[in-house]
Amino acid sequence: MNNKNNSQINKKRVIAEADTGFAGYNGARGDLLHQTILPIIAMSNNNIIPLGTGFMITNGGIMITARHVIEDFTDRKEIRDLNEPVKNFGLFAIFESDIKNERTKLSSDCYVGGPLRIIKIYSNAELDIALCQLKLVRKIDTGEQLQYPLIRLNLSIPKKGEKILGVGYCKSKVLKYKYKKINKQKIKILEYSHNFVTTGGEIVEYINKSQGIRCFPTFLTTARFDPGMSGGPVFRENGSVFGVICSSQSNCMDKDGYISYISDIGPALSFKVDILLERDKEPQKFSLLELINMNVISADDSKNEIKIIFDKKGKSFAIRPNK
Repeated sequence: MNNKNNSQINKKRVIAEADTGFAGYNGARGDLLHQTILPIIAMSNNNIIPLGTGFMITNGGIMITARHVIEDFTDRKEIRDLNEPVKNFGLFAIFESDIKNERTKLSSDCYVGGPLRIIKIYSNAELDIALCQLKLVRKIDTGEQLQYPLIRLNLSIPKKGEKILGVGYCKSKVLKYKYKKINKQKIKILEYSHNFVTTGGEIVEYINKSQGIRCFPTFLTTARFDPGMSGGPVFRENGSVFGVICSSQSNCMDKDGYISYISDIGPALSFKVDILLERDKEPQKFSLLELINMNVISADDSKNEIKIIFDKKGKSFAIRPNK
């Protein structure tokens, strides 16, 4: 990890919030939700594969996604398009700000942003949740690390019937490559397209890992989650995020609507990541819950009702309110 390029800075944080009242909203390019909810791709010199969605939880580049979105590309035995080994791919999240890049001569419609490389992944085989550290960039004029908007978490368990909003990207595709000469240099330009989608629904029930076909805690919901939305955030009505888009049952529709699943974010609170704070010279390991208590990760008032208990083997568990 490049310490100088990935410090988790708390100053001047910007929180991106959502409201289930705008389930049909697509947003303006580069608005706060677009800046903190990012499409994930695998990219090599010859190929780009859209994978899913992720969202920022620290302004220093820690992102949450679904483990199944990226797991194939962390297995070097997997073979993808063009029979190209996965080891030749890099994983990236595509960032786009609302600030025009006045220094480029490529186009008058260029914005600050681009593919941010995923340089470290934290996951647990028991959950469909993964944490990614993004390699961030610095401002050209000042050298200051860009600060990214982040999402506020909710740590309580929603009740049956509560309205929710899922957000992600679908129908992502590479349109074509083209070449353009700039100052006698041949520049390769990629035309890439994706749809920013919001979808509303209700909580049907909470399913713990001892039930159903999945071995991790999930919420059953009536929301429709299309391919590519996996890994995206699911908002409560107060604008905070309690879960991660997991899957939908294809062609499954009844009188109550679509049947989809949301991974509970609570069990991931014990995940430990390497974080460089301004006070430190080297990264230290902190759990997500510790980072919430340190205010590196933003969470609403539900964090005040978390109780930590320990079993006989010393393993810790978080007890969360149901409301």
